[in-house]
Amino acid sequence: MKKVIILLLFVFYPLSGFADQLKVFVSILPQKYFVEKIGRDTISAEVMVLPGHSPASYNPKPGQMKNLSEAQIYFSIGVPFEQTWLPKIRQNYNNLIISDCSEGILKRETDENFFEHHEHSDEEHHDHDHGFYDPHVWMSPLNAIKISRNMMKVLSIKNPSKKNFYRENYLSFSKEILELDFNLLKSTENIKNRNIFVFHPSWGYFMDEYSLKQIPVESQGKEPGPRYLSKIMEFAKKSNIRTLLVQPQFPSSSAKVMENTLGLNVVTADPLAEDWKNNLLRISDIIGGQ
Repeated sequence: MKKVIILLLFVFYPLSGFADQLKVFVSILPQKYFVEKIGRDTISAEVMVLPGHSPASYNPKPGQMKNLSEAQIYFSIGVPFEQTWLPKIRQNYNNLIISDCSEGILKRETDENFFEHHEHSDEEHHDHDHGFYDPHVWMSPLNAIKISRNMMKVLSIKNPSKKNFYRENYLSFSKEILELDFNLLKSTENIKNRNIFVFHPSWGYFMDEYSLKQIPVESQGKEPGPRYLSKIMEFAKKSNIRTLLVQPQFPSSSAKVMENTLGLNVVTADPLAEDWKNNLLRISDIIGGQ
């Protein structure tokens, strides 16, 4: 009889142990990876930009906006769609804490239009490029520590009884990230050709951290025109670049042309992958083996 009662309690109250979970929204999947490392089973995290979609132009689904009404925290990170949607979210969800988890991170300028940039004078570069910052801050392990620290602070404010728990998880995760950073340094330190083609310039923070250089194929966010593509092809031949990183959110016909003409190793690499740690390890292995 006792077993039957216990079973009935489990059936009718299956989530009783999770009743106090904080409901958290994040913009992109890597943030979900970070916040779950800090909050563990005290939070329930949901992602706004669904897999396969671009954070440059994402429009949230009605179901997501409904779920957002039940959330206590939204962690933004500076991706472009937030510029349109965060003001609307602030206006319509008065009780929602909206926190920029990229706070305190020094932003780098974008690497778009690589060849035009190098043809301009310093004055022209200042006039045209200043103020366009790269939002892909999570691609740097050292930035990830700052992002996680910001998340820890907000979770601790919202759930002070778990403050020590969040701090311990943050310290453990920071140690894990530093070990990752060491491994990435080792796997990239002996690369001779440190120029890497990327279709969309998403890897700048990663490349900067390990003394590499991303060279974007796209021009002003679009497929390159014939003149620009010709410059890229010429540069590739002179520089003996062997790898081109493309991502699933940006289909590229020019990548196929470069693969067929130059024999490049075209690799699909998703900066929005949820398995953040193994994603960076995979990319360093690819780059290191070129």
